[in-house]
Amino acid sequence: MNNSPRHKTVMIKEASKYVNLENGDTFLDATLGGGGHSKAILDKYDAINVIGIDKDIQAINIAQKNLKDYKNSISLHNIDFSKIDEVVKKNQIKNIGAILFDLGTSQIQLNNPKRGFSFQHESPLDMRMDSRQNTTADDIINNFKESDIIKILSDYGEERYSKTIARLIIAKRPIKNTGELSNLVLAAYKGKRNKKIHPATKVFQALRIAVNDELKMLEIALSKSIKLLKNPGGRLVVISFHSLEDRIVKQFFRNESINCLCDPKIILCSCNHQAKIKLISKKIIRPSEKEIEENPSSRSAKMRVAEVIKARKAS
Repeated sequence: MNNSPRHKTVMIKEASKYVNLENGDTFLDATLGGGGHSKAILDKYDAINVIGIDKDIQAINIAQKNLKDYKNSISLHNIDFSKIDEVVKKNQIKNIGAILFDLGTSQIQLNNPKRGFSFQHESPLDMRMDSRQNTTADDIINNFKESDIIKILSDYGEERYSKTIARLIIAKRPIKNTGELSNLVLAAYKGKRNKKIHPATKVFQALRIAVNDELKMLEIALSKSIKLLKNPGGRLVVISFHSLEDRIVKQFFRNESINCLCDPKIILCSCNHQAKIKLISKKIIRPSEKEIEENPSSRSAKMRVAEVIKARKAS
């Protein structure tokens, strides 16, 4: 029997509000998961179509069951969101009114002991969102050079004991499962642990990001999304959960909402960059206190929203 908590979709009300769809629009859920956002949006808006994308086939199968009552309005695709344009082109999708990214790791993955995403289970060192890809956490832990492991833990986990942990990993190889890795991290901390956050949290985050190349895929997907949204008026809604993701989203929104990317010291613009979006909310949108109380895992969620605008005419 599985007593793990069910996945609770975060910021459903906010997402439903900010996608701002019209009749005939297509909503593209780039991180489908169990289909929570898509279901809420299908319930709120009439006469829309939903395209759901997820690289995790387990998520696709679960969403298919959860959205069975809407089968005439949805189309689901097992593909990485960095290839979002391929789905749109292949299926001749028009009038995309909004694209949503929820970048959090789902309980669908965390609660499956075979997937290796959580240190709560003794599992194989896998961590692949897409089981079709080759690289696993086991490959990184047991085959990568010490310097490469240090860089992964430092860059993707902002782990202050990255050198100590990497040195222990090299010394203790082969590391057979998530339990062994978690215990090794605990040993590196020597009792200096934050009572609220398990010491292995950042290490597992770093490995997951590296295995799935998450930050690079996010940059690619954001860039493609703006070109796919209806112009003007299409909305891009992104929910991030840690500073690395949010930094990318914040910088992307900033760059695409201004008309010049030249060095401020340069008097005349030479980049010819034009704003493609406007920010719908300059401040980060956060979950309500009620949601955080009911779903503590939502506490770190940050939503940013932008809308496509018409490019100004060249003077």
